Amino acid sequence: MNKKGRVFSGARPTGRQHLGNYLGAIRNYVALQDEY
Repeated sequence: MNKKGRVFSGARPTGRQHLGNYLGAIRNYVALQDEY
């Protein structure tokens, strides 16, 4: 049985999502979603 790892992440937005949020965090979460 293959057991996937678990990733815990948190984001504390200070308002609307902007390019900095996307480039810094959200893009990495999307890239990791199939791996974990």
